[in-house]
Amino acid sequence: MVDIVTPANRYLYAAQLEEMHRQRYRVFVEKARWKIPGIQAGYDKDKFDTEDTIYLLETDRQTGRLLASVRFNPTTKPHMMSEVFADQCELMGVPASDDIWEGSRYCLERSRMDEATFARVRVIMGIAMTEFCLQSGIRAMTWLTHKMLYGMALTRWPTKPLGLPKYFADDDATYIAAISEMTQDSLVRLRESLPDAGQVTFAYLSIDALRQPVVHARPAPLAA
Repeated sequence: MVDIVTPANRYLYAAQLEEMHRQRYRVFVEKARWKIPGIQAGYDKDKFDTEDTIYLLETDRQTGRLLASVRFNPTTKPHMMSEVFADQCELMGVPASDDIWEGSRYCLERSRMDEATFARVRVIMGIAMTEFCLQSGIRAMTWLTHKMLYGMALTRWPTKPLGLPKYFADDDATYIAAISEMTQDSLVRLRESLPDAGQVTFAYLSIDALRQPVVHARPAPLAA
């Protein structure tokens, strides 16, 4: 189950968002050793979790356990790429447009799922992100990504680097600022890569409808 959490329906997801912030801390601070200024111990919520932020949350259909999350912010307002990582975009500059949004904090807690579940969750998140963008009039997503995930992005979406790879000593990893086009062809390929892709459906959402009541994106139940 993938839910689209918007400014309009966020009050319904207080518990899920609390768990998301705790999960992000475990994944990014405790495991990846990120240094994130201004956050509480055990809880990753920073200044880019704003009133405009949209979250995609994937939860287990049977247990309700949070499996994965990602946040989207408009590039026409201050966001991570413009405020923190502008120096990563020396080749193309920091994109800013109504139809370009930043994706960040793409989070899967791999240690809490087996390999088959991890692979499935990753594909479902890719489908959800792509379809959300296509139905919302978002033509491209910018993001700062680990070099390994950059390779994965190349297999999913038309993707270009915004700058050169840079090594971060604190977490001993190399990151690349990138922009990925959200295309119908990409959505088709992602769905084809999931054995039961025909049973996974996501609700449509337009940016103009963000102030409307609850919007859900839910995979249909698997056949018995």
